[in-house]
Amino acid sequence: MKKTLITILLAVIGAFGFGYIALAVTSGSAEGDGFYRSKDFLTDVAVTTTSNAMRIAGARSVTLLFESDGPNGSGVGTSTFTVTVDPNGEGTFYPYNKLISNNTSLTRVSTVDITATSTGIYTMDLQGESFYQMKCTSTEVGTTVASCSGLIQW
Repeated sequence: MKKTLITILLAVIGAFGFGYIALAVTSGSAEGDGFYRSKDFLTDVAVTTTSNAMRIAGARSVTLLFESDGPNGSGVGTSTFTVTVDPNGEGTFYPYNKLISNNTSLTRVSTVDITATSTGIYTMDLQGESFYQMKCTSTEVGTTVASCSGLIQW
């Protein structure tokens, strides 16, 4: 009797556990709704640099902070930022042309120019589309150093 009860209990726990694992795998986001993750894509780079890829599959939005500065805040020039996305995880990246600027017109752009000692906030609104991963690229002109960080919301 005791052995049968333990076997039944393990079977029930196993069935529920399998359902939970299957749900987590098929939901598209291991992080779950309302989860946020911050990421430093690029930090103080002085030459054209592309970040490592960051998985954003299932994300609702990605908010990016682009910064351009110089040694001790004395940079002269411009940092140009672009974002590329991979729609299916196969490693082929395409330009993302719908970065939404943080201004009242909500202009959508493909590149962002930030002059030295300035910042810019841009958003990827992913409500109607989905990508597996993304990268941030910065191209420097002058004596600037650039940083790109982001907050990803699932």
